[in-house]
Amino acid sequence: MDATGASVEIANQCVLTCGCFGNAIPLTPYESFLKDVVLSILTLPILWGAFAGWTELNDRRRAVGVVTASLVLIYGFSAWMLDWLFPVLFAALAFLVAEGLRARIRGKAQEWAMAGGVLVVCAVFQYQTYAHLPMKDYTAYAPGKSIPEQMKSAEELGLRPPVYAVEYTFRNRSTGQDTTVLSSDWMKVYNQPWFQNTYEQVSFDGDEVEIAEGYTPPIQDLQFLDANGEDVTESLLTAPGYLLVHVSKDVPASEGRGQEALNALADFAQRSGWRMMGLTNLSAGDNAAFAQRVGATYPFYACDQTELKILVRSNPGLVLLHEGVVVEKWAWRDFPTPEELSGYLPAAVRAGASAGE
Repeated sequence: MDATGASVEIANQCVLTCGCFGNAIPLTPYESFLKDVVLSILTLPILWGAFAGWTELNDRRRAVGVVTASLVLIYGFSAWMLDWLFPVLFAALAFLVAEGLRARIRGKAQEWAMAGGVLVVCAVFQYQTYAHLPMKDYTAYAPGKSIPEQMKSAEELGLRPPVYAVEYTFRNRSTGQDTTVLSSDWMKVYNQPWFQNTYEQVSFDGDEVEIAEGYTPPIQDLQFLDANGEDVTESLLTAPGYLLVHVSKDVPASEGRGQEALNALADFAQRSGWRMMGLTNLSAGDNAAFAQRVGATYPFYACDQTELKILVRSNPGLVLLHEGVVVEKWAWRDFPTPEELSGYLPAAVRAGASAGE
C-alpha cells in the first residue's frame, strides 16, 4: 500500500484452493493449514501414549462410550459439513467388525486382527469407489443438477460477478526492481509525481487476479464441438427429451470397454425416440475412425479432457440427461441394459415399445 491507500504490490498467487476434500468441503490453503494444525495437536496424546507405553485396548464398557461419542461426532460432521450421513454407517460397520473380532480372538493377535478387519472394510469401500463411481457426487454434474443453469453467468442470473484486475509491471529506475500495480489502482498511483519520477513502464500484460468476490458459474469450460469445430452445446442440452452421453476422457486407454452395451443402448435410444452422442477429447477425424472401428452409430463430439474427467469419473462412462438435467450416471462396469433403461420411459411409452417388439 502506498500513501494514497492504493495497492502497489501483491503477493504471488499460486494455489487458491485446497483439494483435500474436493468439492465436498472447499478450503483455502490457509484454512487447510489450520485444519492440519488442529489434527496434529489431537494426535499428540496418541503418539505420546504409544511411546510411553500407557495406551491399551479399551475394555467393553469404555469401548461402548468411546464408540458412541465417536458416532455422535461423525454424525454432526457429516450432517453439517458433508450433507451426507453415509460416513456414520461406514464408521458403525468398522466398529462392529472390530468389536466382533475382539470378542472371538484372544491373545497377542487380538489387536492385529481388529486393525486388519477395519483395514478390510476400508479397502472394500475404496475398491467400490475406484472400480465404479463415487458414492456421493459433489460435482456440478451430480444427478439432479441442471447443466444449462449452472453455465449461466452472474449477469444472466441477476447476481454480482467477481471483479478482476490486471497486474501492471513497473521498474524502479534506480534499483532495477520490478513493482506490480493493479489496473484498478493504476491511475491513482501513476498520477503521483513520486511514482512517475521513480518508475518506468515495463508491461501491461500481467496476470488477471480477483479483487472482489462474486458469483462464478460452477460450469465454465463445457463445450461440445462438432466435426466443423462449431460449439453446439446449447442446442444439444436444451433439446426436449432424453439424451444419452457416452463419455471417454481417454479413448486409447478405454480400449473399447463396454462398447457392446453402448451399441445396444444406441439401438434402444433410436427405438424410444431418445438421442445418443459420444464425447471425447479427440479430433473429428479420430472420432470418426473410432466410431467406425467399434460400430458406434451415434455422433461424436469433442470436449476438453479435464471437463470430461469431472463429468463422469469412469473411462468410459455414461450420463443420462433430460433437457440438460443430469438424471443418472454409470461407470462402464455398470452400464444398464435396454430393459433397465426403459424404466425411465413413461408407462404408456414402455407399453407401446413392448408391443412393437
